Amino acid sequence: MKHPRVLIVSASVGNGHMSATRAIHEECERRGVPVKSIDMIEFTPRAFQGWYRGGYERAVKDTPKLWGFLYALSDVRGPIFSLQDWLDRTFCFRLDPIVREFDPDVVVCTHSLPQPRLLRLKRQGLRFRMTIVVTDMHPHKMWLRGEPDDFAVPSDWSIARLKERMPELTDDRVAATGIPIHRGFVAIGEFADQDPPLVVLTSGGIGGGPIVEAMEALSSVPERCRIVAVAGRNERARQDLERHAAALPAGRNPVEVRGHVPLDQMAELVRGCTLMVAKSGGLTSSEALAAGAPFVVYLPLLIPGQEEQNAEFLKESGAGVHAANRDELVATVMRLLRSPEERRAMRSKALLVAKPNAAARIVDGLLEHHTGNPPTNPISNQ
Repeated sequence: MKHPRVLIVSASVGNGHMSATRAIHEECERRGVPVKSIDMIEFTPRAFQGWYRGGYERAVKDTPKLWGFLYALSDVRGPIFSLQDWLDRTFCFRLDPIVREFDPDVVVCTHSLPQPRLLRLKRQGLRFRMTIVVTDMHPHKMWLRGEPDDFAVPSDWSIARLKERMPELTDDRVAATGIPIHRGFVAIGEFADQDPPLVVLTSGGIGGGPIVEAMEALSSVPERCRIVAVAGRNERARQDLERHAAALPAGRNPVEVRGHVPLDQMAELVRGCTLMVAKSGGLTSSEALAAGAPFVVYLPLLIPGQEEQNAEFLKESGAGVHAANRDELVATVMRLLRSPEERRAMRSKALLVAKPNAAARIVDGLLEHHTGNPPTNPISNQ
């Protein structure tokens, strides 16, 4: 049976969407499925790129409350939603020749940006299936645009929320696949704590929020540990971390500062860490779950909106705990470092809810829809 031709369209806004794209792309290649991936942002006019990507990163770093307000406004049909829909449909015009030339059987969206333009192409007579891979627990209204054929979402909770928003959605059009992640994050064998324990601190690829405050708090924990603080692509944050780390008083826990860390190295850090202190981005959360890393969500690092539901999921599943301020962070990390039993319980619960095979499950679904038959060697739900 001939494989479907798969076009994956994403957008480099933060790191998560492109990481999910790479995971699906690699799984398609592994199975011999013809696949092409594009970063839609790179095919829009320069001014739109600056407004879309730059505006988002500035907002979440400098005015997170404003971003949360706009996130909520765009999650209902109204002027903000309509404006964004018009902008995305208008400025993604360079998607048209790409789709026409590649002639895909299915277009997978790991970001909502291209969806309005894809609907326009379908209405012009192009025939392809549109599959949406939602990369956060909450299916924001933007993900529903374009009359998608199928959805791959993180969890059963996400399915329930999606069906509330789309009552016409049938069970055969949605699956709780998990969020696609790089294979390197998947836990291998029994975990052995490092000596001294390793605490990984990150605020995602953008590196926003009070990461310096978090680093200084971790360095003051009265329990011996080693801290690796990852600033991502935020050069200013990296410099601030290095300056404050160099000025720490004698006797503090040592801090190693890193900027952008390649994916395979980040996977090794997460798999080997004793604790992870971070914001609950969709990909970060999924990667930590697959690695079995006990997750301390430092709430001041959160991007309001999309990451709040992720944080609640981690807490409710038992794989994560919350720290609301510096004092709580110190107390929580100290307690966990002193309690291997609690850490083991968190690891077990993380691995229980993790879906490390999300990319394989998504490709299974693409093949099944194309052929009408389930894969010959379907993987388990996990």
